[in-house]
Amino acid sequence: MVEEVVETFGCIDIVVNNAGINISHTLQEFPVDDWDRILEVNLKSMFLVCKYAAPIMIGAEQGKIINMSSKSGGRDGSVNAVGYASSKAGVVGLTKSLALELAPHNINVNAVCPGFVYTPMWEKTAPQYAAKHGLSVEELKTYYTSKIPLGRPQTEESIARVVAFLASEDATDITGEILFVTGGQ
Repeated sequence: MVEEVVETFGCIDIVVNNAGINISHTLQEFPVDDWDRILEVNLKSMFLVCKYAAPIMIGAEQGKIINMSSKSGGRDGSVNAVGYASSKAGVVGLTKSLALELAPHNINVNAVCPGFVYTPMWEKTAPQYAAKHGLSVEELKTYYTSKIPLGRPQTEESIARVVAFLASEDATDITGEILFVTGGQ
C-alpha cells in the first residue's frame, strides 16, 4: 500500500490510521481468537502502516500521523469490551512513543479519541450492549447521550474536523497529544 501511494503521489505527507472493530464479550467468555483479531485490526494495522510510511516521511523530513483511538482506550475503559479498550489504549501508547521517536524528523504524531459516534460499528454492537443492560437500542442511545455534558453525540464530521486540524499547518507544534472529542465526557 505504501509503495503504491508513493508511486502514485511521490510522497506521503499525512497518514490517518482509522481502523477499528469491536467484539463484545465479558472477560470470562472472551475467545482468544476474538482478542487476537481485535488487536490485529485496531493496533497492529496502525503499527504496520507507521512502520512502512515513517521512512518515507523521514526522508522528506516532514509528515503528520493521526491515529484514531477512543475514549474507551484513552480514559474510561469499556464494559464488555476489554479487547476494544485494550487495543485503543495501545494506540495511545503507540502514538506517544512514535511522537518522541519521529519528532527529530519534523513528523507530528497525535491521536484522536472520539466519544459516542453512532457509526455502522456502533449500530452493529449496540444490540449486544442494549440486551446486557436490559434496554432497547434507542433507550441505550438515549442513556449514552445523557452522559455527554454537551447533550449530543459526536458526529463523523466533528471528528473529521479535528483530524483535518491536526493534519494542517495550524498544528505544526502539536505532537504526542491525545485529543478527546467527547462532548465533555
